[in-house]
Amino acid sequence: ISFYTKLNGQIINWDNEQNKIVHFEKQECGDIGNIKVSKLTSNENSSSFIIWVKDSVKTHYHKDHTETLCFLEGEGIFTVGSKKHFVKAGDFISIPPSVVHSFKTISTKPVKVLSMQAPEFLGKDRHFIKP
Repeated sequence: ISFYTKLNGQIINWDNEQNKIVHFEKQECGDIGNIKVSKLTSNENSSSFIIWVKDSVKTHYHKDHTETLCFLEGEGIFTVGSKKHFVKAGDFISIPPSVVHSFKTISTKPVKVLSMQAPEFLGKDRHFIKP
């Protein structure tokens, strides 16, 4: 079992058979360029990541994946199709396959999101749209 604690920004992997924590990792933004991605979990059914966005995510879609985002820190403008949405910590968005989306950070600190992709995301199903 893996879980992420928002309060401390930590990943904790729990082994039920051993009844103890088997892995512990603190997730920090550090010095980033535009985007930093840190994988939390991945298996054939889904993948989850912590993503920090300093400026923006270009317009793209995922042909075969549903992407679900939970905003943990910061504020921004999330565009889904032609509609723009103001998002902040605590907001949640689920994007079905083939829906075009993009993001622009408007807070002074990078936006931090929990991104969950289903099925497993191996980094290849990201198709950018030319402006």
